Amino acid sequence: MLAGDQTLQTALISFVLVAATILIHYETLRFTSSRLTHLKITPQMRLVLMLTAALLSHIAQVMLYALAFIGLEEIGGFGSIDAPRDTVSMTRSISP
Repeated sequence: MLAGDQTLQTALISFVLVAATILIHYETLRFTSSRLTHLKITPQMRLVLMLTAALLSHIAQVMLYALAFIGLEEIGGFGSIDAPRDTVSMTRSISP
């Protein structure tokens, strides 16, 4: 694979991930804010539900990135998130 092709693919994948992240976050907040206004609950409970929905959307976004990293590692050529096996661990090298 040419270096320019890999750079373009990486940029495209990054763009798609950022767009998907924005879409997930926006749609979650839009959906919950439009649905919660009709419920007969206290403002405090409405806030709790909005924050819970936002937290769940963040979890979905983290999972999206995790799946993307796993997929890119499986495809190969995009790097990896591991260290060589023969390196000394950080905690061992710091301790006296």
